[in-house]
Amino acid sequence: MLTFQSEGAQFNVRVAGVAIAADCVLLHQMAGDDFWTLPGGRPGVMETAAAALRREMLEETGLKVHVRRAMCVVENFFTYRTMSYHEILMCFEMDVPPASVLAGQRFDGVEGAVNLTFWWCPLVRLEEVPIRPTFLCDVLRAAPGALVHIVHDDRGNLAT
Repeated sequence: MLTFQSEGAQFNVRVAGVAIAADCVLLHQMAGDDFWTLPGGRPGVMETAAAALRREMLEETGLKVHVRRAMCVVENFFTYRTMSYHEILMCFEMDVPPASVLAGQRFDGVEGAVNLTFWWCPLVRLEEVPIRPTFLCDVLRAAPGALVHIVHDDRGNLAT
């Protein structure tokens, strides 16, 4: 996986899928976390972002997804469980099998030994939901038609 530690921080490359259906967006949460995020994971060396997203979704949910266009590329800076992260996040539109869309419903998944909860979150409830990165709420509502580059810092600092 494309991740390494340097200078007291961890660098990641991560891909995430944006699946919107029945006026809901698919989110996931790791056991023990108090926030939600887009499902996805880290690509391996010599693995395309789209292939990594398809693999991660199959591994975590059993769903065969169709990866569509890139929505945003994010230079993301944050702290998670006391570790500082610098992440390159690539978000793609993603289609899931129609039978898997259960508006408002939650279902279980797994990432290795870590339990995950997936949730078809109603779009009208996004403002109430703790989502990371924090800018995602705006991107999900706007669904930009062109690829967007975002520099985001959830540590409270301004990134330039």
